[in-house]
Amino acid sequence: MHASIKIKCNPQRCSVITPSMKSIIFLYTFALLCVTSYCQINDPLYKEGIKRFNDKDFPGALTWFEKTIKANPDSGVAYFMHGLTCMHLQQAKQALADIKKSIALHYVNSLSYSYCGMIKYSLQDFKGALEDFDQEIKLYPNIADAYNNRGSAKVKLNDCVGAVADFDKAIQLDPGDGAYWSSRGLCKANLGSVQEGINDLNKAVTLDPNNAEAYSNLGLIELHTKDYTNALKNLDKALALDSTLVETHHLRGEVKLDLKDYLGALNDLNFVLKYMPEDLPAWNLRASARMFLGDKAGACADYKKGLQLGGKPIPEIDKFCK
Repeated sequence: MHASIKIKCNPQRCSVITPSMKSIIFLYTFALLCVTSYCQINDPLYKEGIKRFNDKDFPGALTWFEKTIKANPDSGVAYFMHGLTCMHLQQAKQALADIKKSIALHYVNSLSYSYCGMIKYSLQDFKGALEDFDQEIKLYPNIADAYNNRGSAKVKLNDCVGAVADFDKAIQLDPGDGAYWSSRGLCKANLGSVQEGINDLNKAVTLDPNNAEAYSNLGLIELHTKDYTNALKNLDKALALDSTLVETHHLRGEVKLDLKDYLGALNDLNFVLKYMPEDLPAWNLRASARMFLGDKAGACADYKKGLQLGGKPIPEIDKFCK
């Protein structure tokens, strides 16, 4: 595998897996800290909210934090906990407003800007996320997750060079976390250092054999270097660890198509389109699988759907459907 590869999408075969933010999953340990003086206020309404929060009764916790805010309108920690509760209830915009309010009220901890950044990232405001991660690193320069998260935002902003620098720092601070090696590995491959990227991803799975994303990223690189046999092995491993990874099913569908396992490709692409019905490349790939299986009606219907979604004509399928 050589260093000239650029892992990018083309109109018909687009596969993208970007580094995930490990700490996007809420740290329940923080909730435990909140029953201590770390983020405590002496208010029975607030204490009841914390109790409900720690019991994972998030609707109940939200009610009590709302009462706390009404009674203590200048309490930054009350807004912060209200925001975290909204995160659990998947109310991202309200969560962001609450945590920003807590910062305005001068309540800032090591997670304040981190959560703002992660929420903005989830809302696809990558520039805003980057700004928050910058601020987090300025205040707390020794948190590995902060660099990993900022690197992930930079990837979304097409700054893979800056992202690699952040992943380097995350690894320097915590070399035992496989997620950081996985993030850096795919980025290096995108920059053309394919073997270095593979080395990082192999390190990731050595550190964490249950890292489904790392196996998926290995499969992505191997797909683009046309090492289909190893790509299939790694994608199978990823899906054995987490069968819900839609992007990985997409990748495996492509690989199986290249290996002429058309029925296997069809099964993976059915899964993809169940959860991502607007995925143009998946429609085109499934059209190809159905074409090779001799399913003219199905292939042409999928091809038509791809064209409706803005896809370009594919001569081989176009000819098959006439």
